[in-house]
Amino acid sequence: MAKSTGNWEDNYSKIVDLRLPLDNNKEWKFTLEEHKTKGTMQMNVRLFQNDNGKDDAYVGPTKNGFIIKITSKEEFNTFKETFIKYLNEVEDML
Repeated sequence: MAKSTGNWEDNYSKIVDLRLPLDNNKEWKFTLEEHKTKGTMQMNVRLFQNDNGKDDAYVGPTKNGFIIKITSKEEFNTFKETFIKYLNEVEDML
């Protein structure tokens, strides 16, 4: 049986926390997190399901999103430049 590592908040501190609300009680959360004991950082971009007032409704992160560890400023800049290029190309297709 796998060892439980506790709640996410027990292991990570939020450095940046931005939100983009959507319809259907969902929102994108853009978070820069630092691991409390390791000191490592990661970008966590996840779609969350919020409370919709139903007793049996799921509330929490969905499977949609990604987590990217930040190992160096150079690696981050390469990701940033590529992601901006990707967003610009998507915009051109709209």
